Amino acid sequence: MTSPHPQRRTRVSRASSIQTSPGVPQMTGTGSQPTPHRKLKRLARRLSAAVAISTLALTTTVSLAAPETAEAVSCYGDYCSGKDPVATGCSNGAYAVNHARIPGTNAYVQNIWSPTCKTQWARVTNGYGQAYPWKLSAVQNTGYTQQGAAHHSGSYSWTNMIYTPSNCVRAKWTGSPGSTATACW
Repeated sequence: MTSPHPQRRTRVSRASSIQTSPGVPQMTGTGSQPTPHRKLKRLARRLSAAVAISTLALTTTVSLAAPETAEAVSCYGDYCSGKDPVATGCSNGAYAVNHARIPGTNAYVQNIWSPTCKTQWARVTNGYGQAYPWKLSAVQNTGYTQQGAAHHSGSYSWTNMIYTPSNCVRAKWTGSPGSTATACW
């Protein structure tokens, strides 16, 4: 049989359905102060959001900066051999791995390494490189050589590059005032 009265639903407020332990005050809804537990939860949510935003900003910055480095280099691998390290962008981040003093002078021949392009080349102070460009060379332990100072700046002269991810190269100065070479690196 069906009842002539529709079912009535009673609404129970959430605050009245919460049981509390004896002696613990019950919160009464609006206007009450948040408990220390709620304050901690709110702080944790805010910190979590701040960390997420910071991580997103850092990731975006790093991903935007990466293509600039890749675009700055115009050669890769063995295609860099025989090319100018400055013109190709391989000189960015390059450094001298060793050097040797040219006897009887205050000039040094340097062995330069580019971790970006995995290349090496020889470099000498500009006065010697421009006056005697044929005396400077970069020689790989396989015998492959880049002979002569092919490029100059205000301070230095240098050879073309040798792609050498696994073989070592030495920078050499041959002839007067004295011959020298760096250790193979």
